[in-house]
Formats: sequence, structure tokens, C-alpha cells
Amino acid sequence: MRGVFISMFAFACLGGCATVSMVPGETTVETGIAVEQSSLRDVSNAYIKQAKSEKWIEDTGGIWGLARVLIDGASKSDSAEASNYVDHISAQGLSGTAKLARISADVSAAESGLQAVTSEAEALLGAEVDAKSLRTDVFSFESALVTAQQSRRNFAKAIDASSLGGMDVANEAETALARFDVAIDTAKTVADTLADARLEQEAAAAS
Repeated sequence: MRGVFISMFAFACLGGCATVSMVPGETTVETGIAVEQSSLRDVSNAYIKQAKSEKWIEDTGGIWGLARVLIDGASKSDSAEASNYVDHISAQGLSGTAKLARISADVSAAESGLQAVTSEAEALLGAEVDAKSLRTDVFSFESALVTAQQSRRNFAKAIDASSLGGMDVANEAETALARFDVAIDTAKTVADTLADARLEQEAAAAS
């Protein structure tokens, strides 16, 4: 994803916090951020928070932990993240079939959340946004995308670990995972487009 590192430092300079409900039709925002919080940042932060609270991913250790993931790709902590999600599902005491049904529900929730984030990102395409705000928006969106990719890896490993479930439920989980892949690919395309727009905007401002 192009331009993420410049965006990262812009994001690191922001203070405060924001809370957003991901429930359709319900939005609750509490913000103490020094600059105006965009809708994209709101939903991106909410998506990341949801992924952590639902144990889809493990906390990467803040912005610098995320930077390490972005630089290294599949980081050394990937197996630990997957184990944590598998352990979380296993701790529910569910049968193989019930585990797969739970994983399928998590995948679908992750897909729906990412689609909501991507829709907010698409709304910025062609919009008049100042350079500083756009840099932060791009980083927020890319952070949500990285979260989705990490979640996807953990879901896939959890499906493999629950392979003794019923075939129909296993197929349902794999189908949900395929839909999530489509949502991730769409988000990648939008992220690249937004990053290009940011670079063009900065080049125009520098000329």
C-alpha cells in the first residue's frame, strides 16, 4: 500500500480518542482529537476496536507495532494471533459444527464492517479534502485494511482447526471467507486510489 509511512507519522501526531458504534443505523461518537475527526477515521477506528474486542486479532502494540506489520508483512506474531483466535473459539466449549458456525458469523461480521469502512473511503474519492486530513484518512483506512487481512488469516487457521465439523457448515465458512476476500480486494483498490490522490495533491501543492 503506497504512501502509508508518511500517513503514519501524520496519524501519530494526533491526540485524543474516538468511539463509534458499528451497528447499522446507530452511530455514537465521543471525540477528543485535536483536529476534526472524519467519518472515515471514525469507522476505521471502530473496525479495529471491534476486531480486537472480538479477538479476531491481537493488539499489535500500538502504532509502532502496526508499522512493523506493514513493513514485514506476515510478522512473527501471526501464528500467535491465529492461536489466540483459535483458543478463543475453542474456549467456548462448542462442537466442531458450532465452532465453524461461530467462525462463519465472525467472518461475515468482519466483511460487513470492512464494507462500511470502504464505503466511507469511496466517499472521499474526488472530494475536496485538505492534504493533512487526507494523509490521516489514508493511514486510518490502510490500518483498517491491515486489520482485515490479519483477521482473515486467523479465520482461515481457525477453520482448518475446526475441520471436524459438518461439511455443510464448513462450506458455509469457506464461502463467507471467499466473500471476505472480495471485500479485502475491493478495499485494496480503493486504498491505492486514495494513496495516489494524496500523492498527486501533495505534488501539486509543492509545485
